[in-house]
Order: sequence, then structure tokens, then C-alpha cells
Amino acid sequence: MKLRGLLRERDVREVVAALKEIQPGLREVGSFLATFQVLGKAVGKAVGKAVGKPLAWRLDTNYVSDNVRYRLPEPTVDRALEQLREKLCGETEEIQLDSDGENVGGADGYVLSIEKIGTYTREQLEDMKWIWNLQRTCRRGLSLCSWLNIEVKSLVEEPVAVGLALNEFLNAWPYKVIPGFGFDIAMADLFCIRGSTWLNDDAMRAFSVFLKSYKNNATVMIPPVKKPSRKNSTQSNVLLQEKQLAEIRAGISTVQYVLVPINLSGVHWGCLVIDGGSKTIQMYDSMNSKKNTKRLKAIALEIVSALPDTYTVLNIEGPLQKDGDSCGVFACLHLWKSVSSDAPTDVSTAGITKLRWMLLYAIWKMKCRW
Repeated sequence: MKLRGLLRERDVREVVAALKEIQPGLREVGSFLATFQVLGKAVGKAVGKAVGKPLAWRLDTNYVSDNVRYRLPEPTVDRALEQLREKLCGETEEIQLDSDGENVGGADGYVLSIEKIGTYTREQLEDMKWIWNLQRTCRRGLSLCSWLNIEVKSLVEEPVAVGLALNEFLNAWPYKVIPGFGFDIAMADLFCIRGSTWLNDDAMRAFSVFLKSYKNNATVMIPPVKKPSRKNSTQSNVLLQEKQLAEIRAGISTVQYVLVPINLSGVHWGCLVIDGGSKTIQMYDSMNSKKNTKRLKAIALEIVSALPDTYTVLNIEGPLQKDGDSCGVFACLHLWKSVSSDAPTDVSTAGITKLRWMLLYAIWKMKCRW
């Protein structure tokens, strides 16, 4: 299947519909999007000025769209959708616009005019945004594949497994949902495990499914923990909901360890390990920051007060990360070490590359079971 031949001269809406139906592999769709026309690049400075051109939305339910065989520059698309969002929020009925440019209910019939450039439907703008997002996702996926092929293969003892994983990523639709994990996770959610990248929530949750295979632990995920509000400094800042505390109590009554990965303000991973055998709660922050440790301790003390037995809170001071993006990797390592002796111990630069691969490989093997 050759996407360029299949989708040549197609409207942007038809392109998006075809990609969603065909679901081509990462390598093929990435190659196609790299050559899918961006209007400003194709016709030079005059249209390139679309980025700063005045945008005018109007309601015209009778408008018949032209065949748009290109996408506008992403800043123009973003500006247009934001302008429509602001316009609709000022209307009597509040209408939600998806930040990804996906389905926007209640905004039917709106068209955008850009002086000396063209007129576009709201749906065409949304699909342009979807294409920009997909291209960005493909770039992350191809970066993962390059990392596997160049850095990982030469370091690990199982290069054949690396090759198999690499081949699967290259030939899988980036948004393909991976079954069997108990929550929605796509291939693209694993692209962040490559080097020099921050682990996202779904990758952390997926690794916790692997840890569960040791049959001695349960994981409780909590929403990102925000900084305490200064406005409410005189009031008690409750960090955990009763539902989460109930999950922790239920977990510790059936298994020895309850693992709690903690996303601090969306910028840093720490974790707690509740050990029902030793009646301890370990706090671990790979930066050993006083601020992070204070926040982890506040969460740990809330848990202590909710447990039927007396627990002691311990601070684990190492190992420490030496870069700015491996906090999630170190948190996964600590959780792994807590429940099994299988966890690696090398935290050198090469060791962290191997560890990232081990996290990815563990999740990939879990995927292959279903």
C-alpha cells in the first residue's frame, strides 16, 4: 500500500478518514506525513504570511467546502481554533472545543476566512490539527526506534528481542490500543521510554501491571499532586481521596506491598512503598529534594492515619538521578527492587539506558501475552 498514491489529490478530511480506517504503520504514516503539503512551505512568502493574517469566523450552514489538499501551518490552525473557542464561549450556550482539534460538538456550520488565503470549515481545521498531532507522535515513535537501533542494541544481551520490538513499533499504527492492561494504552504511550525523555502516566501504569505479575503487590495510582495553595494555608490540605485510601487498605490486606507512584505537579516522579510485613512506608525521591520529600511525607502521613496498624515512615536517600528526565525511570526501579530481586542495580549512564530498555521490554512482553 502506497499512501501517497492512494491519498493524492484528496481533501484533508478524506486523508484523515482514510488514515483512521487503514491504520498504517509508524514508518509508513511518518514518511507520508513528512511530505504532506504545508501551504506556506509550498507557495512561499505570500501564503507563509498566513501565520499572521487576520482570521474571521462566521456561521454559514450553506457553505460547500473546497477540496483542500494541504494543511495550514500549525500556528495558524491553533490560533484559528482558539479564536473559535473564545467566540463560542461568549455565546449564550457554552460549547466545548477539544484542545487536540478533535470532535467539537455544537460548532457545526462555522467557516473560517483568511484574507487572500482561503476559506475552511471548522471540520477541516480540526483535521489539520489532528494531522499535526499525528506527525508529532510519529516523530516521537521514530526517535524511539532510532534509540533502540543505535543505543540499545549495542548494550544489551538480547539484541534479537530489541530487533523484534523495533520491527513491531515500526509497523504498528501509533494509536493502536494495546489490550490486556485494564486501561486504555496505545503504542504511542510507550514512545516516552526512550532515552532523555520523561515517563508519562500511562507508561508508569503499564509497568505496574508487569510488577503485579510477581503476585506480591498492588499499585494505587493517584492524580498528580499539586503544590499546596497559599490561599488555604490555614486550612488542612487533604492530598488523598477516601477512595484512594480505601484502595490502599484493601491492597495491604491481601498482598505485602502497595506501590504508589506519585506525579508531583506534573513535572517529577516520586513514589511510596507500603510494606505490610515490616509495617513501614518508604518514601523515595531520586533527587532527594527537601521540597519533594516534604510533599511525599505529607502523603505518607495521610496514609499512616488511615491504616489500622501503626506504620513507620522511612526516607530512602538513593540512588540519585544525574539528569533531568529520568525520575520516572528511577521510581520504577525502586518499585521493582521493593518487590523482586530481579531488578537491576546499575545506575550508570549505560545502566540507565539498559534499564529503560528493560522497562519497555517488560511491558512489551506483557503485551505479547494477550
